[in-house]
Amino acid sequence: MRRQLWTLAFALALWPGASAATEDACLGLTVPEAAALLGVPADGLKAQRKQLHRGLWQCSFSGSDPARMLAYSVERAPDEKTAKRDLQRYREGLETAAETVPFRGKLPKGAYSEVTDIGDENVWTDINSTFTFRRQALTVQVQSPADKLAKIKAGQRLASKLP
Repeated sequence: MRRQLWTLAFALALWPGASAATEDACLGLTVPEAAALLGVPADGLKAQRKQLHRGLWQCSFSGSDPARMLAYSVERAPDEKTAKRDLQRYREGLETAAETVPFRGKLPKGAYSEVTDIGDENVWTDINSTFTFRRQALTVQVQSPADKLAKIKAGQRLASKLP
């Protein structure tokens, strides 16, 4: 029995652990990094995080100017298959929304588009002006700042923090 416990302890010690970015619900983004993305001084930003429910966190960096805010959600699915399925459902929901009166005929690029080389898959949509990417079982949605390119740049930075 003692040998079995020692073998188990040794195996656990060798088990690859999660990186610091995946241990932190908000992917380890720091106030100085968020300030650089927003083009504001770091001393004026406040980091906030809130668990909305099991596996879903809302993360934000805000200062005195509400227009200069970084907000994103991080969702950890039980496995990669579930995360893929959820992002596909999101795309289907966007296609449905694109056919409703406020958007019908007003989305020249369609309900959504993809941006290359960010995560395993990603979605930009003008319907709710968000950028969403998935890497393995983790899905991140950038809701602000308002500028599309700034959202994508924030998504790139967040994706770079993942293994």
